[in-house]
Amino acid sequence: MKILHSADWHLGKKLKTYSRLNEQEAVLKELCDYCENENVDAILIAGDVFDTVNPSVKAIELYNESLRRLSNQGKRLVIVIAGNHDSAERLETYNPLTQNLSIISYGFHDKIIPSGPLSEHWEVIASDRGFVNLRQQNSKQELRVILCPYANELTLKQELSGDKEQSLREVLAEHWQQLADTYMDERGINIMIAHMFFTPESGETQAESEDEKPIRHVGGVQDLYCADIPPQVQYTALGHLHRYQNLRKNDKPPVVYSSSILAYSFAESNQQKYVVLLESDDDQDLNMQTVPIQSGRKLLKQVCNNPDEARSFLSSHPNALIELHIYTDSYLERSLIDELHDLHDGIIEILPSQKKAQSLENESEQVASPIEKSEMELFSDFFFINHQVNPSEELIDLFREIKSKKD
Repeated sequence: MKILHSADWHLGKKLKTYSRLNEQEAVLKELCDYCENENVDAILIAGDVFDTVNPSVKAIELYNESLRRLSNQGKRLVIVIAGNHDSAERLETYNPLTQNLSIISYGFHDKIIPSGPLSEHWEVIASDRGFVNLRQQNSKQELRVILCPYANELTLKQELSGDKEQSLREVLAEHWQQLADTYMDERGINIMIAHMFFTPESGETQAESEDEKPIRHVGGVQDLYCADIPPQVQYTALGHLHRYQNLRKNDKPPVVYSSSILAYSFAESNQQKYVVLLESDDDQDLNMQTVPIQSGRKLLKQVCNNPDEARSFLSSHPNALIELHIYTDSYLERSLIDELHDLHDGIIEILPSQKKAQSLENESEQVASPIEKSEMELFSDFFFINHQVNPSEELIDLFREIKSKKD
């Protein structure tokens, strides 16, 4: 059996005001083509398929068409769980519409998936709260999946235990272990899919993505540990963090963030994005392979010493999306900004950087108080605080002209 793990599609997400829908469409086409060419049997999508709880019509249409292609008329199993950007209710509404297509949309921990055929090709042979056991028709191989969509701490406790005083880690660990002891043995493939924040086995602290809506906050969800995962689980498919990482080392069962399908902020500049392919052998062991995503524009952040250097960089990277910083002693002229945008269609932002910032903490400097400064000096200070550069001569002349008319 071949299983593909993907996560964090964030359909409809923009970079500033720049739409990424065309890139998202290209990535999902690549994903569908890969599944067809590799004869993938099942795909696990670990949350955040949309970027907001109220996605645009175009984002919904792209998701619907991608689900249709991925399921291949029910021959391929598709399991989607809700992430913290998704509406669990919205995802659940897909279930009546995708009957006979082998698609499971799972938004709530206390939901029990009905047993019986999903299509002519897959059937649910057992289920429980947060668990489903599936089998391909004409196959003895079983796929057992612990399902852990995102929910805040209070909701999780209410759905799983009702004990508000018990820690979330204890609630989830006990629930997962009970499911594993009841349903998971060596005669099938045992997987967990979750949209949660897991701490690496080494115990090191890691940060949530800069552009990711945080879940580690009061009223959110506390960190979970790899040790909370039942030992029967052979692979844990995670969503939420946008960088690929396997939280376990050595030969232990992998706990993997597959990464987002695109770089969604400049904190992810130059990051390669992946999906993960799992393939079982005759002994039900899983072999893992990372598959680089080829589609989509790379995000680059570049600091240039002057406009000529910026022009050269832009011509050398025609297909990237770029955040450009240019060193300057004054404000960047509108004509230069327009010229650079004409040179490259992927400039997201052009920012001035001051070559030599004046230190007001220098003890040798005598800094005048605001009441001792002229209006021109106050204007220059205000401009520098907001733009990190001094105003140009043209702006100073314009300020003088406005001031003279006022006077």
